[in-house]
Amino acid sequence: MYQIDIIKPADIPMALLLEADPSESKIKQYLPKSRAWGVLQKEQLIAACLVVDRDSEREIINLAVSPDFQGQGIGGELLQHIVSDLLAERAGNIVLGTGAFGYQLAFYQQLGFRPVSVIRDFFIDNYEAPLFEDGVQHKDMIMMKYDDNCQLIVEGFKRCFSLRAGEEGDIPFLLALRKETMTRYLEEARMPVDDVSHLKRIRFHFDDVKIVEYEGQPVGLIKSVYTQKGKSRYWFLVQLQIAQTYQRQGIGEALLRHLIRQAEMNNEDIYLSVIRSNPARRFYERLGFVEYGHQGPEILLKKCCGKQLTSSRDNNE
Repeated sequence: MYQIDIIKPADIPMALLLEADPSESKIKQYLPKSRAWGVLQKEQLIAACLVVDRDSEREIINLAVSPDFQGQGIGGELLQHIVSDLLAERAGNIVLGTGAFGYQLAFYQQLGFRPVSVIRDFFIDNYEAPLFEDGVQHKDMIMMKYDDNCQLIVEGFKRCFSLRAGEEGDIPFLLALRKETMTRYLEEARMPVDDVSHLKRIRFHFDDVKIVEYEGQPVGLIKSVYTQKGKSRYWFLVQLQIAQTYQRQGIGEALLRHLIRQAEMNNEDIYLSVIRSNPARRFYERLGFVEYGHQGPEILLKKCCGKQLTSSRDNNE
């Protein structure tokens, strides 16, 4: 087992950083300006990442994994963790630069980064010795920006899950998903299960819908609403639904932990509600949510990620 934490840049061995950037002189230039995250296994630093803050963006400048631990998904998990932290700061674009070919280019695209520009001859102009990969010299650098459509790594799946904004064309999928995952509990609570009621609930805060996709196919949704009223800031999780064939495989937990991490970074509480008979209640409680009231057939739950708890919120499932 290992853990990811914020560390001091000066504590990262140069040998580790050279795994990602072969120029020690360049590393020494950006190291003092950087923030750092590390992966620790039994107090051994096995991976690290440096981020440089600029006015309108955060640049991931060095992502390195120790040779003995490469190819195990550690770099991807570290990068996803950092992206989540940076998104929670709401401080501009997340960018990085990489070679114009090779496995790194595909790796970053799988994790949600997209090419935005090319800096011609960057590696020729900025490195004393030529850089080769598979016998081909690196010349140009591809600048990439993290796409707001989030990428999510779930253990046990070879590819990332992606999140994108909901569209009108998603309504048939969302209606079928709601019927599949909610009808039983709605009937037990004697709540409406007709299509009109389902569609009304689907369109509630529709602008906040994120469709969860795997290999290009929709497999679920998460709908979380961010609210700021004066000094009060909080999240309300309206819906979290995963298709039955993908349930109990860690997808819902990965989505919720992503939201929790965002809330914790900014001291923001999370609220939700769940029908009494819905076993999802135990899932939420396992992740730290506690009951603070009820509304008809629904239990109101909260997770205090912030400094102060405020009153109850809008209705959820």
